[in-house]
Amino acid sequence: MKSVLSVFMDSIEDENEFLVAWDNVLDEYDVHGNIWLKRIFELRHKWVYAYVSQAWSAGMKSTQLSESFNAILKDYLKSNLNMPQFFMHFERMVNDKWHKKLEAEYELCYKLVNMKMSVKMLAHAREIYTKVIFQEFQDQFEKSINLFVKKDSRDGEYLVCTVGMDDFEKGCVKIENDGTLACSYRRFEMRGVLCSHIINVLRDVIDVKEIPIGYILKGWTKQARAECIKDMYRREIQADPKLEQTCRYRSLCSIFTKISSWASESKKAYKLANAHAMDLARLI
Repeated sequence: MKSVLSVFMDSIEDENEFLVAWDNVLDEYDVHGNIWLKRIFELRHKWVYAYVSQAWSAGMKSTQLSESFNAILKDYLKSNLNMPQFFMHFERMVNDKWHKKLEAEYELCYKLVNMKMSVKMLAHAREIYTKVIFQEFQDQFEKSINLFVKKDSRDGEYLVCTVGMDDFEKGCVKIENDGTLACSYRRFEMRGVLCSHIINVLRDVIDVKEIPIGYILKGWTKQARAECIKDMYRREIQADPKLEQTCRYRSLCSIFTKISSWASESKKAYKLANAHAMDLARLI
């Protein structure tokens, strides 16, 4: 039953296709009267891919967060620990998580993610996205290379297919009335990262060289945490002074890392950057 339900959770994208497949499963196993399956079917809007693909989820399944946290706890905690030992190991886990977070922020400021190919759109993505999001975008861009627009209809719909494999990896990309692109895979709506089909249309049909601003989610960018945080009443939350200092430090590191990278490409640019850097140091 697990293997059968996993198909509904991951593979079937159309609601009508799901309903037909569900009836076929009930017929095959003769379980029309099974109470548990009836209850599961009533909750289909919460677990069937054809329904949950309409909602934003950042690509995370409902149980993924708890399963991940449980796996982390098992590395630190044991059932035979007493209360003081429990809190000692729990605090050690929290400290390790903070350390990994600081390492990730350091890499974000000082290390550039390798690009698999020298393309302007990828360079733009690397400049704005965090490491994890850029790698996901780069994977989709790499897939888009093997795609082509098979059908270009007058109503703004494009059928995108894999090169040499007409019946595989099909995606219908449609230009909406407001000019935005929507793909039948709904990857952007679910995860906030463009799919290979939309990237293909942007690059080969519309001739766009950078990611349009409407497809860049602030939460996925390097500057996401440098902005002010507001509560539900739109009032600015007063942060810890040390945290504010860290945010300012991270923001400045990102800016000066870019300047250093650009200035190092030529001797003239290096001298110019060095002179202005000395002047800025005296002003501060």
